[in-house]
Amino acid sequence: SRYNLLAGGVNLFLLMMTGLIIAESLRPGSLRVENLVFAAIGLLFAMMGNFMPKAGSNFAFGIRNMWTLSSETVWKRTIAGKLWFAGGLVLFLLGLSPLGKMALYAPAVAIFLVLELVPTAYSFLLWRQENPSPGH
Repeated sequence: SRYNLLAGGVNLFLLMMTGLIIAESLRPGSLRVENLVFAAIGLLFAMMGNFMPKAGSNFAFGIRNMWTLSSETVWKRTIAGKLWFAGGLVLFLLGLSPLGKMALYAPAVAIFLVLELVPTAYSFLLWRQENPSPGH
């Protein structure tokens, strides 16, 4: 099922993180750990972005806030799968780049904020269209 694929992807991500920890502890400084972590997170986000449009409204996965959970229409229109897939690919490429530790953080934080704030704001606007305030 789709959930099994997602669980397998998360387990693969955790296995990669464990491998990085072991490799770095055995040969300190031999890997660019920060870059590899960003690349792995990017792959995880791309996988989640691919999965999001296929998941119905639920309390466990997706853009979950009071607006998406209160309206099936808002949930379906807010699905940020393409955004998360693209953001994941950008994070993956960022992780493969030669940028150093500190140079990775600002673009990564910007990507994380976009992945969270854009769908949240969009879901509020959609919900507001469905539920205009009284007297307007």
